[in-house]
Amino acid sequence: MVEDSLHVLRDCPKAQSVWLMLLKPQFRGQFFLSNFQNWINMNLFQEMGRHQQWKWTSIWATACASLWFWRNAEVHNVAYSRPPNTWWQILLKVQNYKAARNKPPLPGQVPRNQNMWYPPAQGWIRINSDGACRGDSHEIGCGGVLRGSNGQWIRGYSKYLGVSSSPLIDELWGVLEGMQLAWDLGFKKVEAHLDCLEACKLLSGDNYGSYKSHSLVSRINWLKNKDWNVVFQHTYRESNMAADAMARLSFNWDHPSNLMLYCFPPTEVESLLLMDLLGSSELVIQSHQVSL
Repeated sequence: MVEDSLHVLRDCPKAQSVWLMLLKPQFRGQFFLSNFQNWINMNLFQEMGRHQQWKWTSIWATACASLWFWRNAEVHNVAYSRPPNTWWQILLKVQNYKAARNKPPLPGQVPRNQNMWYPPAQGWIRINSDGACRGDSHEIGCGGVLRGSNGQWIRGYSKYLGVSSSPLIDELWGVLEGMQLAWDLGFKKVEAHLDCLEACKLLSGDNYGSYKSHSLVSRINWLKNKDWNVVFQHTYRESNMAADAMARLSFNWDHPSNLMLYCFPPTEVESLLLMDLLGSSELVIQSHQVSL
């Protein structure tokens, strides 16, 4: 069998035993029966914990990160065993994290949240786009994710682009397809985030790049100048992992294809979306699916 993200985080017996110790009894039915997206939204906006000295979002986020780490450790190290009283270990982590946040940063220390995904302002949506290249074959693809101000999934997309040795082409296609999708869906305030600094500078200035990128940059600028507000911004790779995964989905097709749209998150990106919402996209995800 193959475990999916929701099984690791909620539905396996080891995870259930943790949640039963953390949840208020009246929320258990709703908590264990919701689908993945509703489960995320529920935990972000409801206070469901029996330990009221801490916010439920903090407990839930820490529990998810811990359960994911413990399961990966079990799979990759047969000698590993989870700590005793796992639910209590989670509460200790929450308490320690709260205490650490109240301490002033050390001189020269860089805030950790610079590498984390965060939702756009109210009324805006964010496009995270990326390109992908497959080894020495020079096959390229692109993809991305559209999310709202609460981090909710709006659309995902991916497109196989064929073969090209020209740099930036896959990155620019990712931006163009994401912008066109946002326009078609009627959004008027859009942040376009990409982790390629060179492409971001190209789109934010007057230089159209090489002759191979000129056409794409022209189309992006033409689209940007429509009746809406579009802002380009460079982001760190750690906060663009979901877009990277969507771009790599394009290699599921071995010939240039139409844009593939995803109304719901594909299983390949569910855990990355969750880590973004938890503010933990910097964590190293050793394995998304665990084969047993």
